[in-house]
Amino acid sequence: MFHLARYIHELTPVEFNVDCEYNRHLKDPKRLLLAKNASGDDAGDKVLPDILIYKRNSDERNLLVIEIKKPEVNFDKDIQRLRAFKKDPYNYTFAALVIIGKVGAEPVSEIKWV
Repeated sequence: MFHLARYIHELTPVEFNVDCEYNRHLKDPKRLLLAKNASGDDAGDKVLPDILIYKRNSDERNLLVIEIKKPEVNFDKDIQRLRAFKKDPYNYTFAALVIIGKVGAEPVSEIKWV
């Protein structure tokens, strides 16, 4: 994940930041209100996205949130989180689920745009 973020950073315009597992929204932790809130409160569940492309310390121009997963996993909750990132208060323009790994001996790589 870190190396992928480094490659993405090299291709990203200088006004954007690229971070791995960054969970801050300004001074507060990033939280999402999901359909089934596991924490049981109204504040939302803390989230730790794998890779973010955004403007740090700003509420504008959140560009892309990426979750990276291995194949043969149920992706429903990840897709739900990615869709929530595209809504208030974060308003990311794009969200992607990147699936990489092996199924048996076969390599798998796939990107699902959410």
